[in-house]
Amino acid sequence: MSFAKQHGVVKNIKTFFASLFRSQQENPAPEEQNQYRQKTQAAGKNEPSSLEASSPKKTSYSSRSAPSLGADLEDMDQWFPSSREKDQEPKGEPEPPQEQEVIPDDDLMAGGIYSLQEQEDGPYWLTKVIYVEEQVVHVVCYAQRPEQLPSEIVEQQLTIALNKEDSSFGIEHLPLPRTDFAANAVLLGQRSLSENDFTGYRLYVDSVFDCLDEQAPDWLKKAGSYAAWRYDHNAMAALADRYLIGVDLPRDSSKSLYWLNRLVHAGKDLVQPETAIESEKQILTGGVYACPQEDDRYRICKVVLKDKHGLQLINFPAHLGQLPESLHLAQSVEQAAARRTGKPPVLSHVALEASGFLEQSPIFLGLLPVTVHELHCYRSHLRKMFEGAEFQKSAWESLQKRAADGDLQAQLDVAYRYIDGDSAWEVKRNIPEAIPWLTEAANQGHALAAYNLAMLFQQGEEGVAPDPQLGLEWLAYAAQLNYGPAQLHTADCYRQGKGCTENIAIAHAWYTLALQTENGLPEEARQRAKQGRREIERSCTPEQLTEAQDYLQQLQAPS
Repeated sequence: MSFAKQHGVVKNIKTFFASLFRSQQENPAPEEQNQYRQKTQAAGKNEPSSLEASSPKKTSYSSRSAPSLGADLEDMDQWFPSSREKDQEPKGEPEPPQEQEVIPDDDLMAGGIYSLQEQEDGPYWLTKVIYVEEQVVHVVCYAQRPEQLPSEIVEQQLTIALNKEDSSFGIEHLPLPRTDFAANAVLLGQRSLSENDFTGYRLYVDSVFDCLDEQAPDWLKKAGSYAAWRYDHNAMAALADRYLIGVDLPRDSSKSLYWLNRLVHAGKDLVQPETAIESEKQILTGGVYACPQEDDRYRICKVVLKDKHGLQLINFPAHLGQLPESLHLAQSVEQAAARRTGKPPVLSHVALEASGFLEQSPIFLGLLPVTVHELHCYRSHLRKMFEGAEFQKSAWESLQKRAADGDLQAQLDVAYRYIDGDSAWEVKRNIPEAIPWLTEAANQGHALAAYNLAMLFQQGEEGVAPDPQLGLEWLAYAAQLNYGPAQLHTADCYRQGKGCTENIAIAHAWYTLALQTENGLPEEARQRAKQGRREIERSCTPEQLTEAQDYLQQLQAPS
């Protein structure tokens, strides 16, 4: 019996979210949706300037607001699949189980590493709590499934993505009923939270908000609200399709991938490797299959999506001469994955009925998460299926429009996507395109945007020539906004004469200011600021020290 059924998760969560959905239908709260979409970091806003890389506007010395997390959201039925049956007895005598105390519901902590055991003799799930609500706890699950409760957890050794050793999957986000989780979880330790911990959570919440939009059709409101906790495969496939091409939802490949890969995880342990596929139920989204050919070779293909309309297949560009005598899941998946290299049109897309695929006598090799590249391979085919439908703008186009209208967070998101590139949104890395948007955000008082501009100009990047003087202007501007790293870096520049004439009095003033204010400066950086100030004091004259005090008073004076 699964964890969810054993502990009554299904009944409790359906009751809770059915009432939640009804209340949201009666009292839509678009202001809460907009609140969530704003980034946690914010700063005082000035009038926006033209989109040019120019010197920063001078503003008063101020501190940044503290981050916060917003979040109304829905949940899902259950994510704990039945564990794989063991053919062999475990080696050695198992250690006796430790006495475990039930964790009080109020004691769940964000950042806590917890273990859950699906069955009495089964492996442990390792999870990290990222956010605790009144009735729901949000976790990320790791791919590792230890047979015994570990005595020590090294988080750096835990993986969220595909586990190379046994090809098990981790989960980027999982909402669970708080009471049931607390009653069955064992606390192993606590770790700090990172931005990456919230990746899946944000995609999930945004998806729910998109579906509950007042303009969304009724079927979409139900699918978006219920699919996550009821685990309706057709509903999740419908969300993946609509997000991919922009029907009833803004086109967003990231969210399409999110729902597709939940479907992939749903198939975990349903079919064993080396199984000859004989029924439609054995065809899994994300499944990699070998189809025998007339020349005794095997064509490798992957099911990118299985839904009520049929199968979407991706054929890999090479064939296997023969299958290994002993198929290990990780090895077979790795062989298939090795044939995913190349760019379009190397990967070819095929759409067919499940019966047609079964006629090819496929052999199941294993599961792989769906990739952005594979997803985009069948997008044109999907659009033909929805011929005549009204396609919405992509999330990228909407983001650019909001940025142009002065939305601070949108400006930052556009800039960072240009800096890093985003394959899901098909945005190529382009540093010069990022400069105007960072400039716009910085001129609204965003200290980190100003600091990033400073680094780009000081160091130079692809398409951006080094300009130490302009870099120092942005650096000092971020320092005036009470950004600790910028204050320390500004002191270093004046001490070294980088982008300016060397002036140890100004450097001393900035070192002092960095140490005197609550500015988020890490302890290691604070020690470096102390060391720099001491070295200046040992070598400067009394006149220079007096001058440094005058500069410090000017920096501390309100504008």
